[in-house]
Amino acid sequence: MKTLYGLALLAAVQGGALVGYRLGAWSMDGARAELAELKRAASQAELVQQAMREKLEQELSTLKARHTLQVTQLGQAFQSEKLALRSSLATTPERLAAVETRRQQITDELTGTLKAREAAAGALQVELLKKEQEMRNLHAELEKERAGLTCLSIAAPNDEIRILNSIHFPEGRARP
Repeated sequence: MKTLYGLALLAAVQGGALVGYRLGAWSMDGARAELAELKRAASQAELVQQAMREKLEQELSTLKARHTLQVTQLGQAFQSEKLALRSSLATTPERLAAVETRRQQITDELTGTLKAREAAAGALQVELLKKEQEMRNLHAELEKERAGLTCLSIAAPNDEIRILNSIHFPEGRARP
C-alpha cells in the first residue's frame, strides 16, 4: 500500500508540476507577446522619429535658404540705397545753386509784381495780389529746400544718426 500511496503521490506531484509548467509557459507566452508588441511599437516610433527629423531638417534647410536670400536682398537694397544717397549728396552743390537761382528769380519777379500792384487798380490789383501771395509761398518753399540742401553738407551728430537708424515703421523699413 505504501507503494501505491507513493505512486499516487508521485503522480500528483508530477501532475502539479505539469500544470505549473503549463501555467508558467502560458503566462510567459503573454509576456513574449507583449515584448514583441513593444519591440514593434519602438520600431514604429523610431521610423516616425526619423521621418520627423528628415522633415525638420528639410524645413530648416528651406528656412536657411530663405534667410540667406533675404540677407542678400537686404544687402543689395542697402548698397543700392547707399549709392543713391551718395549720388544725391554728390549733386547737392548743383541742386543748391539751381534752387538759389530759382529763388532769386522769384525774388526779382516778386519785386516787379509789388511795383506793378502799387500802380494797378481794381481787378488787376486783386489778381496781382494773388500772384504776389503765390510767389511768396513759392519763395518760402524754395527757402525750405535751400535750407535742407545746405543742411545736407553738414555732418549730423552720431547720437542723432543712431536715433534715426533705430526708428522703424510697420513695413519694416525706416522712413525715407
